[in-house]
Amino acid sequence: MARSDDFFLSPTDAGDDREFRADKRTGSTVQPIIDGVATFQAMERAIAKATNTVHLSLWIFNPGTPLQARAEVNRTLAGRKVKHQAGTWGELLATVAGLGVRVRILLNDFDAVLADLNHANNWRACQKLNALDTRWGKGNLQTVVSMHDARSSLGGSVLASRAAAMLPRLNKGGWGAARTRVAGMPGLWPYLTVAPSGDRWALKTSPDWQLHPAAHHQKLCVVDRTTGFCGGLDVNTGRLATTSHLGRLWHDIQVKVDGAVAADLDRNFLGRWNTEAPLFNTVVGTAGPGGLAKPARPVAAAVPVPGTAVPPGSGPATAQLWRTLSTDSTFSPVPSVLRSDIRDGYRKAIGQANQYIYIENQYVRSPELADWLIARRSARPQLKLIIVLPVAPEEVAGTIDPVTDHGLFLQHQALTELRTAFGADLGLYSMVARSAAAGKHATNSAGSAQIYVHSKAMLVDDEWATVGSANTNPRSFQVDTEANIAWYDPAAVRAFRLTLWSELLGASAKTLAGWTPADFVTRWQTIAAANSAKTGAMAGTRQGFIVPHDPARFPGHEQNQIPDAFVEAFNPTDPEPEYVV
Repeated sequence: MARSDDFFLSPTDAGDDREFRADKRTGSTVQPIIDGVATFQAMERAIAKATNTVHLSLWIFNPGTPLQARAEVNRTLAGRKVKHQAGTWGELLATVAGLGVRVRILLNDFDAVLADLNHANNWRACQKLNALDTRWGKGNLQTVVSMHDARSSLGGSVLASRAAAMLPRLNKGGWGAARTRVAGMPGLWPYLTVAPSGDRWALKTSPDWQLHPAAHHQKLCVVDRTTGFCGGLDVNTGRLATTSHLGRLWHDIQVKVDGAVAADLDRNFLGRWNTEAPLFNTVVGTAGPGGLAKPARPVAAAVPVPGTAVPPGSGPATAQLWRTLSTDSTFSPVPSVLRSDIRDGYRKAIGQANQYIYIENQYVRSPELADWLIARRSARPQLKLIIVLPVAPEEVAGTIDPVTDHGLFLQHQALTELRTAFGADLGLYSMVARSAAAGKHATNSAGSAQIYVHSKAMLVDDEWATVGSANTNPRSFQVDTEANIAWYDPAAVRAFRLTLWSELLGASAKTLAGWTPADFVTRWQTIAAANSAKTGAMAGTRQGFIVPHDPARFPGHEQNQIPDAFVEAFNPTDPEPEYVV
């Protein structure tokens, strides 16, 4: 058994609220929550009881997402003398703000040319939240839509051609509709001008095309600095899945933390807010082309991080906040890395494994990750490895663009190398619905629709685990703004594994508790193979949701012109605000 300290990283602080690395925190309680409905219920309950602050950072957000603990939330609000009912996330946040709670929200801004629909949707979310603040929030609900500062001129020609192709859609429906459309897309403003005819948009002559390849990908919520949530879930209706997966075919994990770890998440949020809010204020303080109105309200640009320490909790875990943080690079086509905690932490944790490693992730595309796992297998020949990942990303259903193709190549390469090194001690699996698919789709497997594995988790030896927003790919390890919680608590990590595997494998926790690491892969393989054979009407008799994953199905091709760190930069053909199967 490894020592607790062997899994954690040394703190790096120097008083910097943006670039700090927090120390490990003893006395912590870390509670994993599986799938969206249960996660949203827990977050909603905490927000309804907030007395001081609610800080929310999301990649995408739909304020109209219905509350999942609505009755309980409204009973809590009624006890706080609220006269109206809240039915959506936006209404809950505005209502709590109206009680004097400072509610601050950071939303990622997308490159407006390559991801125009997601760009427009997050700005629309900001405008809806501004309206709710006017109605109920009393000025205490503030929202920032923030573009990562990393830029690249590598995609200038791509941006220009895509913007030209976008013009007919921007101008659709007449000048009034065209003005309204572009008014909610400020990321397009540097590239557009009013045509001489005065009734349509045109591209400026030789604008400075700048690709914005990075994203703020953190998915976290902190209430009153003492209760935090961190994981893979954005707040929208597409994530409203339960462990039965009878509705939304989406699988995800969040963790709830307390005490000093929650305060570290809050410091991370405020460090970002104080950096990103001034940039947002510049955008919303500038009128657009053709006299377009400013797209949103400015916010308070400087919020001090509280100096009072949050006392440690009374839980059994040792936990630490890990982050990825990067910034614009003057001399390199890829961003400059400021914090690589998640990458470094994965490497360190893998180096402690003796019996098994379990990885559940949307993307397994890091060549480094494969190298670390293979090196540990060489040192510990008895080591077992189980990986759960999607059948395939949704992009494969259409024309596979070069970025997607390169990502598929990276994943095929990593999984092939792992299969060679681990042999029968490697298990690769995906999740599918327990019903026959209604039609053919590129991501079906065993005749069923895939359950999209979006979680980002790793467990080691029933001792240590991490859950967060970071995928195991170069992008999340080096570029995007990410947050993970890592914790050591053998009893709780084992309980987490048993609960999680019970959902995936359809076996009771008592049955799973009788398995030993030496036979983990054999047990998984037996269930997965049997499930794969049960197709058509027999799909409903499967045990859990696991089927074998075939890495050779989508091998992809190497695209040398695309840096590994930019893979999954955008998905222009598949807007993601409401992923509904």
